[in-house]
Amino acid sequence: MIGPKLTLRKFVSLTVRNTLCYLPRLHLISFPNRPNGISLCIRTKNEEWIDLSLRSVKEFADEIVIADTSTDDTPKRIRKVAEEYNLNVKFICLKDNSASPMSDTETYTYQSNLALRNTTYRWIFKWDGDFVARTSGPCDIKKLRERILKLDPSKYYMIHLSYVNLHGDLFHTTPQGIGLSSEAHLFTYFPTLEFKNMRRFERLSLPKYYKPLYIKDIYVFHLATVKSSKYILYRRYWTDWREVNDYRRFPTLTDYVKYRLELDYGTSDLSEGEKIVVNELCKKLIPYDKQKYGDYPELLKDELANPRYLVIYEGGKVIGRNDTL
Repeated sequence: MIGPKLTLRKFVSLTVRNTLCYLPRLHLISFPNRPNGISLCIRTKNEEWIDLSLRSVKEFADEIVIADTSTDDTPKRIRKVAEEYNLNVKFICLKDNSASPMSDTETYTYQSNLALRNTTYRWIFKWDGDFVARTSGPCDIKKLRERILKLDPSKYYMIHLSYVNLHGDLFHTTPQGIGLSSEAHLFTYFPTLEFKNMRRFERLSLPKYYKPLYIKDIYVFHLATVKSSKYILYRRYWTDWREVNDYRRFPTLTDYVKYRLELDYGTSDLSEGEKIVVNELCKKLIPYDKQKYGDYPELLKDELANPRYLVIYEGGKVIGRNDTL
C-alpha cells in the first residue's frame, strides 16, 4: 500500500485519522453495524461501457445500486446484463431531459446521495459506468473483495485506489498513466454520510475517525475518454460550466460549450468543436505500456481486437482519431 506525497498538513491529518480510528473500540463511536458485504453505487447517463463495467464486478459486489438519468438505451442494457448474469441490481430511474451526456453538479450530487441511501452493506464502492475491472490474474477484482472483507470490523475506512486511465482509445494513456484516487472510492457506510455540492465537483467528507488506506495494486481500468467525440467535447468544459455556476447565462452545458468554443477556437459549431478537441487530446497521448501496467482486463479482449475508437498516426506522429479525421 502507498500513500500520497506527504506534506506536513497531510502527515498531521494521517496521524489524527490513524489515532481516532480506534474510537469505536473505546465505545465512543458505534461499530459499523451493517452486513459485511459490498454495495456498488453508480450514477449513469448514456453509458457506452456499462455492459462490460457491470459484467466485470458480477463476482465482486453483493448489490449494485444505480441512479440513472439516461436518455438512450442504457437502462435496457443494464436490465439485460442484470438478468443474464443474475446481478442483484437496484435500478432507480430519474428524469433528465437534457441532451448533454452529463448533468450539472446538483443533479449528480442528488444521484449519488439517492444511490447511497439505498445501499445495504457495510462497504460502499463509488463506481463509474466506464470502470472495467480485471477478472483474472494477480489483480483479479475478487482478490480486492477478499482484502476488503478481512479488514478490522471495528474500524471505519476510507480507501484510495490506483487505476489505469485510458484515453482516446484502448491503446493509449497520458504521461501520468496511473491515477491514485484523490477521493475515497471505497469507504465504510455511516448513516450521516452525505455528498455535498461543491460546484465543480461533489464531495463526500468522511469523519476524522475514518482510517485511510492507499492501494497501489491495479484492479480497475478507467476508460476515461474512450468515448464518443461528443462526450469528449462536453467533458472538456463540463466542470468549468459547473464552477461558473451561471445558469441564467448558460442554462445548459451546450450553451456553455458553444460559448467556450467561440472563445477558444473561433467557432461555435459543435461538430467542428468535436474534431478540434478530440484531435488535440490525441496528440498529447502516449502508447499503453504493458510492461508498466500489465495485461488489460480480460473483458476488453473483443474490443481490443475490433476497437470502435482508434488513434491515428501519420509519419510516426499522432494526428487524431478515426472518427474525427
